[in-house]
Amino acid sequence: HGNPALLDASFEASLITGRMYLNVLGVSKKNNSIDIPIYKTDDLNATDLGGKLIDLSTLSQTDKDDFFNFLIMADKGAAHLTLPRRHDWENTHFVIDKIVSYVKTHIYSPAGRLFEQAS
Repeated sequence: HGNPALLDASFEASLITGRMYLNVLGVSKKNNSIDIPIYKTDDLNATDLGGKLIDLSTLSQTDKDDFFNFLIMADKGAAHLTLPRRHDWENTHFVIDKIVSYVKTHIYSPAGRLFEQAS
């Protein structure tokens, strides 16, 4: 509830932030599936923060599909100006919860950091 412009901006910011976290965790998209990002020399990833990258081979097909669709929505729906397209925005909160869980288990826990989730 609230100002539609602020809600839209918050939603788009969450897409871009989620995309950034997936990239830091080692999840990107290439062609029609998820893949390991191609990091430039000055890009940070989970290992630079004392954590570990997600092993894509251990992800369930559901997680792979969810992350892939989320990345498309983040790219096409928020980060880049493209033609209109239908996105499964109703699944966004669930996918963001998955991303937060991976941030906790792949960055905070291995680095020995306390993870406090906002309520």
